[in-house]
Amino acid sequence: MTKTKRIEKEIEQTENKNISILNETDINESNKEAETISTMKIKIFNKIYKITDLIKLTEKKNKSYDEIEITKKFKLLMKNYYDGIEYAILRNCCGKKYTLQDLKNKLKEKDTYNIIDIRCSRSDLQFDKNAVNTIIEFVEKNNLKK
Repeated sequence: MTKTKRIEKEIEQTENKNISILNETDINESNKEAETISTMKIKIFNKIYKITDLIKLTEKKNKSYDEIEITKKFKLLMKNYYDGIEYAILRNCCGKKYTLQDLKNKLKEKDTYNIIDIRCSRSDLQFDKNAVNTIIEFVEKNNLKK
């Protein structure tokens, strides 16, 4: 069953998970029964969206003010997901910065997707290969990696 999540709560949970990954205090919360971002529904300003709808809205030209604000929150969420993935497999430290291409190259290695699933997933959200690829593609397309 798909559960609707408030975007503010999802952003907060993602930021907390990213901190635990960065500090290497994360635990394996991977749950194969949990929903993925492709099935997840997000509540933003009292309206419910599927991730695919939010991706289409982000690509839309001539957005209204509300749509601009919605896409800002969604971009923040996707960037937070990306940061968690990056922390999980590239382990930024000592001032070392990685590029999006470094991450894509790392994804070609064996078991990288499994590591992401183990380190980034929560009891209610699974980071499967499709989710990871969707997040990376979105970040790349929208130039969110600085």
